[in-house]
Amino acid sequence: MAKIIRDIFIGDFGLSQKFGENPKDYAKFGMLGHNGLDFKAPYNTTLIAGTQGRIQKVKYDPNGYGWFVELWDNYQYLVTLYAHLMSVEVKEGQWILAGQKIGTSNNTGNSTGPHLHFGAGDTNESGGRLNQNNGYYGWLNPVRSNWLKWAITNPSTVDEAVRNANPGAKKIEISVDIKPHVIEKEQPQETVLPIIENPEEPKPDEIAASELPAEAISGPFTSNNYNTGVFREATSKVLLLQLWDYVLGWLKKLQAKNSRI
Repeated sequence: MAKIIRDIFIGDFGLSQKFGENPKDYAKFGMLGHNGLDFKAPYNTTLIAGTQGRIQKVKYDPNGYGWFVELWDNYQYLVTLYAHLMSVEVKEGQWILAGQKIGTSNNTGNSTGPHLHFGAGDTNESGGRLNQNNGYYGWLNPVRSNWLKWAITNPSTVDEAVRNANPGAKKIEISVDIKPHVIEKEQPQETVLPIIENPEEPKPDEIAASELPAEAISGPFTSNNYNTGVFREATSKVLLLQLWDYVLGWLKKLQAKNSRI
């Protein structure tokens, strides 16, 4: 059965280089040809995860991929590669949903212009790439239909991409009439993720040294949460927190009322 890959960027861009092309150019890398697909994604295009899974690598390769991200789908045993990035908004070890933002495109590394290099390959149960001796270091042709099926919806936003990739998830909202002065609590400060903005002569460990907040999403993904469970669990937690705030407000109102009697 074919594995599923979803939208990998916001926008609609064609190919500038297909898998296996230009063998002479890639012989110096020990490959039979181009080991992925090059999309004509312009500068600063939003890149999104084509699968759910764990961020396996965030590295800088000055002579090849530039800034790149590897995402491992532990449910499908599928690894995907996003290369020549301008910014990276995930960290190694982080579990993310399909459709979630990974970063933005550029032409870092061995590149002559802005684009997205996308790669895909099979893995073992630990995330190790298989077929390492196939002439492409284990990367396979992403448009081989009997191996990989593309489920494209052309989302216009990251939120829409996440929704499209998790069709069973429902956004739950409740309205609670509580005046602001009833509940007095310290508001949590917003955490801003650092953006890697195509630094000159960047070091491979720069992202690893960044103190990024841990994600609420947890893995590994299973057949029970692969498409909808994780998103539904996160939504349920928000609902519980809202209900808890409502209960606290009601109790404070009751306490204030009793104190006046």
